[in-house]
Amino acid sequence: MAAVPSPVELDGGRFWCTASVELAGHSVTLPVSAGRIVWQADQWPGTQISGLTVPRFDDEDTDVYGAGLVGSDGHRVRIQANAESAAGSWSWGLGEFLVNRVTPGPVSLEIDAIDLTELVIRHEARVPRPVHQTARPVEVMATLLAEDNINFWFDPSLPLPRIRDGFALGTDRGETLQELSTMWGVFLYPHSTGGLGAFPLPSGPISEPVARFSELDASDSAPIIDSVLDLDRSQIFNHVIVPVRDSEKVAEAYQTTGCYAVDRYGWQSLRLDSNAVGHYAEAQGMALTQLAKSLLRTVTRPVESVPDWRVAPYSPVAVETHADGEQWGRVTGFELPLTHGETAVYHVGMEV
Repeated sequence: MAAVPSPVELDGGRFWCTASVELAGHSVTLPVSAGRIVWQADQWPGTQISGLTVPRFDDEDTDVYGAGLVGSDGHRVRIQANAESAAGSWSWGLGEFLVNRVTPGPVSLEIDAIDLTELVIRHEARVPRPVHQTARPVEVMATLLAEDNINFWFDPSLPLPRIRDGFALGTDRGETLQELSTMWGVFLYPHSTGGLGAFPLPSGPISEPVARFSELDASDSAPIIDSVLDLDRSQIFNHVIVPVRDSEKVAEAYQTTGCYAVDRYGWQSLRLDSNAVGHYAEAQGMALTQLAKSLLRTVTRPVESVPDWRVAPYSPVAVETHADGEQWGRVTGFELPLTHGETAVYHVGMEV
């Protein structure tokens, strides 16, 4: 991932984005005057661009909407972020997205877009397909994405397990993609260079936060504008049940240690039904993965602050307030502005 500025480095500087809209070899790059990038761990697709506002006319006074250069007919948009300050200059990609709506105005266009998993979800297979027993999730995932012309990146240091026995590609290709992600222990997120990247789903305790949000006067922290902790038991699941399709077998996973151990906290169950789960080993793997994801979110604390572009999905962060002191958690959602001078909202899952 490209180097990005910290809030301290960007203080007193400027930040701006450009949007490059592409279709069939034609593209146009336009300045962004409004918009937000939104990611939520519990949504699928998980990332979207909302209210992306660009001029309707380019530098040559061409109506980019009327000319078909910007539209929702298979167009994709890449967002490039830029920043300058006394500490340096930076430029980094925020990803590639499928345009799903364009609202034209007299002088501007408002664009909504969604990450490229939408292409896989909307492309239903005609019939199920078998998978070779020696195949690996990374290979099958790469093939699925290539069928929808989506570039694919993954960290070569990731483990590469084999497909579970009996796994098949169902007609619901979006569900199949989710199953492969669960099997591999990764999540999908727009890659900075375009397409989709597979990133490891974190587990275990946090050793060190990558960023800090603080109400106190700390020189290396992003200042907190607002953060209210609302404890809600309904947010926490410490027991996951996954039935096996066409079988009486049921897999389960539950928390045995920590604040949310079932004998301490009580049983809070989540049942997952999926037609794609045809074997017990597969159901057990899904239960374990979903339990880990559920406990990553535990209690979610919203934090409004200046944007910290070092923070990514599931990043470990510290939140420091006068009322609660310093608490550590992982980011399970965010809303980031694509223009200068606006605040961001981070959703931090933490044990309290």
